[in-house]
Amino acid sequence: MMKEAYYFSHDSNARKENNIIYEEEEKKLVPNEDKKGLVDDNFKRIVHAFNQNIHPISPMEAEKLSGWLNQMSADVIIKAIEEAVDYNARSMKQINTVLKDWYSKGLDTLDAVEAHIRDRADKNKNRGDYSSGSSNGKNGKTIEFDKAKFLYQGGSG
Repeated sequence: MMKEAYYFSHDSNARKENNIIYEEEEKKLVPNEDKKGLVDDNFKRIVHAFNQNIHPISPMEAEKLSGWLNQMSADVIIKAIEEAVDYNARSMKQINTVLKDWYSKGLDTLDAVEAHIRDRADKNKNRGDYSSGSSNGKNGKTIEFDKAKFLYQGGSG
């Protein structure tokens, strides 16, 4: 059973002691009699990633992640944990949201997820690049950005 009270300290001895406790708890969370070999190793990797990046895992969180392991690879679940960290949303709720999104899109392998993330980044990059080109203004007229910049800086059109 997990310890109920967790505290974080800047004291390195306390952190070392806490890490030992967490590692022991990780071992207890993996059901050895039901699952063997690769599944155990994958679950251990997920629990370790969660503990290192989010917070010490609770039994309920471990159960949810175990359920996801039946649907997706361990690498995909670990990538969802990394995504939560990248967006500074370190919670099971955020990880679950990311996994639901990927599952609904059929992204159940790490390669598929990474391709999706690259596509999203490229799309956002292209959407944010307004240095040149044209767009429709309020009245529907086309505005050339370079010309608009010139006019804004005091030039005459």
